[in-house]
Amino acid sequence: MKKLLFLLMALPLLAIGFTSCSDDDKDLPDVNIGFTYSGGTYVNNKMYVVKDSVFTVDSIYCEPAPGTKTAAITNVTYFFAGLPQFYTIVQPFGASFNTTGINPGAYPFNISMTVLQVDKSIANAAIGIPLVIVNDASEIPAAPDPSAGSTFHGTASPVK
Repeated sequence: MKKLLFLLMALPLLAIGFTSCSDDDKDLPDVNIGFTYSGGTYVNNKMYVVKDSVFTVDSIYCEPAPGTKTAAITNVTYFFAGLPQFYTIVQPFGASFNTTGINPGAYPFNISMTVLQVDKSIANAAIGIPLVIVNDASEIPAAPDPSAGSTFHGTASPVK
């Protein structure tokens, strides 16, 4: 009798363990994410930075897609060459990277963040750009003034 009672009590717990939602992906935020920067030049899907200078992400912004509700980001982590470099929860989520002592070449530069949007699930998004360190500005293709700031704008790809 005790075993039967135990099994009857455990049965609802098993049912909860196998419940899932088929529309989980439909609840992801629909946003555009970008950042403003200085000390670099974005050309041909690569960010070029002159050796022994400072590349700065001045701010990261999040815009809801047309027709969607308010969105925001938090928990921003910067990665350089696959290693975490800086973490912030404070707007405007900026960070600076000094290239002194880094050999010229291409390195992965990634920014990951938590994305929040009204009536959507919490999600993670990431921006990934090759960061190319060059000896001088003459090595940058079609190089405008690298000290001038600019904006990188893209559509966020939620990380599952």
